[in-house]
Amino acid sequence: MHLDILIVSYNRPEYLGTLIDSLLRQYDGSYEVGQFHLMQDGPNPARLEEDGKKIDQCIGLFQRAYPRGHTHAARVNIGINGNYTLVVRHMAESEADAVIVLEDDLELSPHYLNVMTTLLTYAQTSTQIGMVSAKGKLGASMEYQKLRQRALLPMTSAFGIQRWGWGMTRDTMTEFVPILEMYLDYAHRLGFPDNGDPVNRASKFDDMQRFINQIGFYQTTDGIEIDTMYDVAAYLLGRVHLCTYANFIKPIGETGIHFSEEMFRLNNFHNAELFPSPPEDFAWYEPELMLHIQTLIRRFYTTTRLNYNSGMFACDYPFDGVQNIDLVRALYEDVFGWPLTDHDVAIHKYPQLVDDKTDWPGPARDLLKTSKPIERRYAFPYAV
Repeated sequence: MHLDILIVSYNRPEYLGTLIDSLLRQYDGSYEVGQFHLMQDGPNPARLEEDGKKIDQCIGLFQRAYPRGHTHAARVNIGINGNYTLVVRHMAESEADAVIVLEDDLELSPHYLNVMTTLLTYAQTSTQIGMVSAKGKLGASMEYQKLRQRALLPMTSAFGIQRWGWGMTRDTMTEFVPILEMYLDYAHRLGFPDNGDPVNRASKFDDMQRFINQIGFYQTTDGIEIDTMYDVAAYLLGRVHLCTYANFIKPIGETGIHFSEEMFRLNNFHNAELFPSPPEDFAWYEPELMLHIQTLIRRFYTTTRLNYNSGMFACDYPFDGVQNIDLVRALYEDVFGWPLTDHDVAIHKYPQLVDDKTDWPGPARDLLKTSKPIERRYAFPYAV
């Protein structure tokens, strides 16, 4: 498989260096990397000198590792959406079999590219698969990773699974690019660069939400970033994003535009463990199972949309909506045939349902003191 690898970077050379080192340590396999690209954002006007030095370090790290690589350095700060405009533009022009997109705050297993090649090769045979990732279910213990090393999970915000370190085949890119371009063009015209400015985000929030709903996808209250559009495209195209259950990526970005040290620990990312070896193969979904998963996701977002529209027009909500835990329970028990354990509940960010909370960090325990048990007022049709 012929791959292009695109790295999105801003001002964190300490993280980017770790990512590049882990890329250089990849085991050889049935893949060939054609081009390396660095999508490097420019300095924030509020800290030109500080950002400038760090950005120069990032460019130096990339060019020393990949002297024939391509550096796309913005002169000014264009934000996440500006960088991903460059990513999508390359996806549209790429002649590779597949493109892999990495952010600067990831550490890769030495098996990462081999696992991604396996996933992407299979994705070439299916019109029901969108993105693929070897990120895994972050926070899952090594015991559970070994038990479910062949398992694949739907990668969507409906199930609380981040879209990091993803790849896409050329045929899939042909379908996804126009939808992603539509979002990026609107965000640019609206003036939403997604650069971590809370005032800008708040002022653009309603317009971005309205745009997302109008094109036929129903998001949760805070989904206006580029990750939302990955789900939008999958929803509109009838595809499912898939990632491994085992972790072949370890997040290292404790601080960033969308993250803080407290959030990093609350998500249990500090306990992420890289799986030691790739499985011989994965438990691929049958088409009927893919359709079942698509139905689960559609049901979740359709319910959310009713609440969203009621809120917009100052009406009473018709019902509380599908609780995320209902969705996770349906996925595990009804689709996968797995019992939903306390461990599963915890790594899907529902610690209020876990009896033993002694292993949660201090901030999480404090949060639990004020949390209320989930009250199921709406009977989820796929819950077991």
